[in-house]
Amino acid sequence: QSADSTRGSVIEFLRLQVVAITKKQGRALEANEVDAQVDLYEAGYIDSLSVSELLVQAEGRFGVRLPDYIVGGSVNTLEALADYISVQNSEN
Repeated sequence: QSADSTRGSVIEFLRLQVVAITKKQGRALEANEVDAQVDLYEAGYIDSLSVSELLVQAEGRFGVRLPDYIVGGSVNTLEALADYISVQNSEN
């Protein structure tokens, strides 16, 4: 499996988690409407409460430690988060 397809599958997993989170918030987003290149907070996909939910789901799926503070700064998009997860996986 190539690194790109792994990255793509991580992004797809994260995208589906964002859909589930926004659904709980009463919004109906489809996975193809979640842009992996935009700021998660600015796009309104997550907030300071739901970021924990997103990271816990990713930790469980990928077996990595993802502290809440990583989302923000340079890790502010689904693509950046997928890259961070990939780096964590390669170090384990």
